[in-house]
Amino acid sequence: MKRHLKAKPNFKHTAQKRHGERSKAETAGAFNADFWNEEYETQEHFALSHEPSEDLKKFVRYIDRNHGGMPRGWTVLDAGCGNGRNILWLAEEKGSYGVGYDSSKIAIAQATKKQKELFPSSTKPKIVFSVSPLESAIPLPDTSCDLV
Repeated sequence: MKRHLKAKPNFKHTAQKRHGERSKAETAGAFNADFWNEEYETQEHFALSHEPSEDLKKFVRYIDRNHGGMPRGWTVLDAGCGNGRNILWLAEEKGSYGVGYDSSKIAIAQATKKQKELFPSSTKPKIVFSVSPLESAIPLPDTSCDLV
């Protein structure tokens, strides 16, 4: 038995914002950034690691074992990079380059500082870290990264 809608849904309807109001996405993004900024400063809720993820290390070992290894110089995108622990490990271990985005300015500052410690003589950073809300589009061309 088919059911019919009495009225067609109106997908074009959007709520109008009043001057100075934030959209739900803007509010969520602000909460996200504020929460993670505080968390990277205080570590009140999570024990944030500075070591690379074990899953990433397993993945790289798998690529090395079964596919001839991860080529040096791959371009990596780390969306939600936090303190940069994973993308910096790839830069150090595999010679990769890339971009790390996170909504937390505190996390990005930590990632940038760690990169300077790891590559002190580098004139051009291997990884470009940027504070960016992850709700928005990533400003990179399609297929510009080898690993996401």
